[in-house]
Amino acid sequence: MRKITTCLIVLLCSFSVAQAQNYGRFEGEFIASWLPDGRSMRLEKPVRYFGPDDVRWDAPAGLVSDGASIPPFFWSVIGGPFSGPYRSAAIVHDHYCETRERPWQEVHKAFYTASRAAGVPETQAQLMYFAVYRFGPRWPRNRSGDTSRIVFRPK
Repeated sequence: MRKITTCLIVLLCSFSVAQAQNYGRFEGEFIASWLPDGRSMRLEKPVRYFGPDDVRWDAPAGLVSDGASIPPFFWSVIGGPFSGPYRSAAIVHDHYCETRERPWQEVHKAFYTASRAAGVPETQAQLMYFAVYRFGPRWPRNRSGDTSRIVFRPK
């Protein structure tokens, strides 16, 4: 009986820690219109995602997105491009993959935390993050205008 009680306490504590994890938050309502191609949508109002470190990620009005890049073979398991709670994270991710304003590693990590903030279960979010990190777009770290990683040292 003591072992069972100990196991339950450990499980409840780990569940509480997982529930307390801060993955950030979304601000604004996702309002979008389908485009004539039947596959893409345009964001009508801007939406913001604030990561766990309170870094702001904007998805501006007018953004065109094709949702999460999930191969059709996996749609029955994971869901379609716009069908799951990950769709808000995918829209923000699409914007930064297009503009390349931030390093690709940070953009893909924000997709993971935004997915979790939107309610995607841990295992699914990890799987999707792995796929995006491994097969998603990559770009050079210091693009023109990107000062997020430039270190200025006095002479």
